[in-house]
Amino acid sequence: MGSATAAPTKPLSSYYPDFARTQGVGGLAVIDCERDDGGHVLCAVDTDDPPGFGFASAALAFLQANLHGEPLSDLQAPEGVRSLVFSFEKDGRVTLALAAAPSVSPEMVFHGLEPRPTIISVPVGPAPLAANDLAQVYPAEAAKQHIGGRVMLNCMIDIQGEATSCAIVSETPQGYGFGDAALALAPKLVFKPGTRDGEPIALAVRIPISFSPLPAQPDSPSPPARK
Repeated sequence: MGSATAAPTKPLSSYYPDFARTQGVGGLAVIDCERDDGGHVLCAVDTDDPPGFGFASAALAFLQANLHGEPLSDLQAPEGVRSLVFSFEKDGRVTLALAAAPSVSPEMVFHGLEPRPTIISVPVGPAPLAANDLAQVYPAEAAKQHIGGRVMLNCMIDIQGEATSCAIVSETPQGYGFGDAALALAPKLVFKPGTRDGEPIALAVRIPISFSPLPAQPDSPSPPARK
């Protein structure tokens, strides 16, 4: 039987994906784990946000290196442990929390310590924008043709509630500049930041932004003809 107090083989921070680190991108990986009939751990990716930076792969690599395929009970993880939340901060820190069993701490899984509550809340928002905020970034050609659009952004919401490291996930219709307009609007988006045990943390979210066609401006009346 494996040791209940075995520490991770490498620190969590060493699993930060190199590409994400060089790009200054933070992210979130949620891995759902359960044990089979033999008591062994089976894990699958639930969330990899933003995609393409290797956060979920890094989380799985950490679990593979530290679980060693041994029964979950050997690591003193009690019943109910399911979702492991890996937060990759832009400053290079990586933290681990258990979302599905708030009475159990990550340290209990890997060190056999006493449990402490771990509660994670997601960012709330954004606050409503002023009408002229959208008007200022509305693509000129789309406005001229009275065309609307929709953009999905992936952003990190920092501990101040500001949207940072935004990237375009989707843009409809393409070719009118709605994606760039949404990126220009991102600094004006204000959220209530996510928290861990009541303390603000940076978390990645997807933000839909809709552009409704601007109302047509009435033609200016022609000046009266001189007699």
